[in-house]
Amino acid sequence: MSSIDTFVGEPKNTREAILQATHEILCEEGYSGASMSRIADRVDISKSVLYHHYDDKDTLLRELLDMTLSALLEESLRDVEENPVAALRRFLSIPLGIPDDTQEATAAISPEFARTYIELRAQAAHDPQYRENFGKNEARLRETLVDVVGRGVEAGDLEAVDPEAAAEYLLTLSQGLIFRRLTTDDVRVDLVREELERYLGIDLATV
Repeated sequence: MSSIDTFVGEPKNTREAILQATHEILCEEGYSGASMSRIADRVDISKSVLYHHYDDKDTLLRELLDMTLSALLEESLRDVEENPVAALRRFLSIPLGIPDDTQEATAAISPEFARTYIELRAQAAHDPQYRENFGKNEARLRETLVDVVGRGVEAGDLEAVDPEAAAEYLLTLSQGLIFRRLTTDDVRVDLVREELERYLGIDLATV
């Protein structure tokens, strides 16, 4: 998989069609453009049908948020037990935009995916329910990163870093890279990658 996308192919049911339409509208017009009326029109259903599935816009968007973060976690950190270092490389290849070893395309978050993520994350600044969603999903990611780093250190494949501290550092760095790469054109990813390679003691070119 060369990029992480929340939806692949045609929706299988009305609920999935609603989520996909919401994702598309967020990418095109941002949070303010994702009204219930616009979503219903995009799916070609009545607003009453939409409200049958979701009580309000934010309930719908929080479900989309969970899907988005789950897709990120599942794609980037698969096969943790079998090859923790490969999983860590794959995780870091996403914010760094490093080509993978099976396809010519860059293993990066697509601009559409990143825009959706950022639009939803911005809501956490003032909405405690969004904040709770992000906290819950980040806790899962942090726990997985602690496991990945711990396994790599124990096997002697990573530098002897503290897994808890490394997980927090990698989580924070990856989020910052995603935001910066989407919102500015002068990110020195090469310097970040060099520092990460020194810190972890691995070559990040091989995903």
